[in-house]
Amino acid sequence: MDKPRRAIASQCNNAFSLGLDQKTFNDLKKLQEDPVFILKNKRVPSRTLVTRAAIQFYASAVNQAKELNKTEWIHSQNLHMEHLAKLGTK
Repeated sequence: MDKPRRAIASQCNNAFSLGLDQKTFNDLKKLQEDPVFILKNKRVPSRTLVTRAAIQFYASAVNQAKELNKTEWIHSQNLHMEHLAKLGTK
């Protein structure tokens, strides 16, 4: 398995290396604390672990949409990315 790559930490007060906006950070914390995702020994998953899982899930969804020629969904995701890009520098 490939070694995880290190990212340069941001200068954001309330986030880790991704430099998240407050809404995304709150969504991440909700996912992290959701009882569905509690690990063995009742450990809470790290934000990095939740983010990694979310990225893998999203990549899988995009690949499936491409295979099934779901251009409308892909276009809506593109518009959502454009919206997020306008919210801030990250």
